[in-house]
Amino acid sequence: MEYEITSHRHARAVLEAKPEYTKLWNEIQQALDGITDEDIIQLHEQKYSNQKSISTALNTLIKLRMEALDWKSESPIFSSDELNFNETGRKSGVWRLDFAKESISVEVSFNHGEAIAWNL
Repeated sequence: MEYEITSHRHARAVLEAKPEYTKLWNEIQQALDGITDEDIIQLHEQKYSNQKSISTALNTLIKLRMEALDWKSESPIFSSDELNFNETGRKSGVWRLDFAKESISVEVSFNHGEAIAWNL
């Protein structure tokens, strides 16, 4: 799969320069590099052919690849249970990260450009 890496506020430079981040940055790239066009097509046709977009298939593949590298998926943003559960005590799922490992978190999004502020 082809993809383009862009950097927000010099994040790429930090990830590539700091040894404590380099391993995790390489794992993110490894997860993405491991996804082929054929993987996307096959999963989309098998499970999501009723959808116009391939984003669900791609999201699923990213999740599988990241979890295989021991990244925690859908981890809560806040450490306080008060902020992670709703008023009935059920997990709200509203305040969560797509992936987290050590000191890095990753948000995956297939939105239009105008939604970037919400993701950041």
